[in-house]
Amino acid sequence: MYLSVILSHKKSVHSKKAKYYSLNYYFFLPCPLKLIPTRGMKKTIILGIFLAFANTVQAQINLKSIESKAASTTTGKEISNLLTSVESNIKPAAETTEFSTKKTSWLDSAKKAVTSEQGAALLSQLAGGLKSTSFGSGWAAIKDKWFASAKTTDSTSGLKTLASQLVSNLNTSTFTSPNSKTTLDGVIGAIK
Repeated sequence: MYLSVILSHKKSVHSKKAKYYSLNYYFFLPCPLKLIPTRGMKKTIILGIFLAFANTVQAQINLKSIESKAASTTTGKEISNLLTSVESNIKPAAETTEFSTKKTSWLDSAKKAVTSEQGAALLSQLAGGLKSTSFGSGWAAIKDKWFASAKTTDSTSGLKTLASQLVSNLNTSTFTSPNSKTTLDGVIGAIK
């Protein structure tokens, strides 16, 4: 939108002391719109120009804020990679039969997960679908608190903490290879 303000100072023909101002606003109209300001209109015009400038500055600040959030947030691809990596590095024998039957739908959901909340819920389902023998002795002490945290997690840092605690509390015999824990620690660490 194009806005042009032209302020001209003219003396009135009828009185030497009387003055009037002519403002021309062009809003892609076929002809200019002329206004004759009164005493208070000068302040109104200055306020209007200030507010237009302030809105422009605010819009630029909001855009920068959105760009910085987009640059620092975890993508859905990273979340789905975390979930599928954790599941693929756990032996199928460590899973309960109930989870094994739902594994295909769980994997489909894991590949579509884009938020920390979805990731935490799916990680909770995976942990609940593992046999009790898959965990070390320290899991019993944090199990209830871990599942409660999984229900309320809404940040990537919370999701990272949940994944890290789960992986560190699994028995080494639960993993598909001796390097699985190291691989998963790298995947967890790569999340922003």
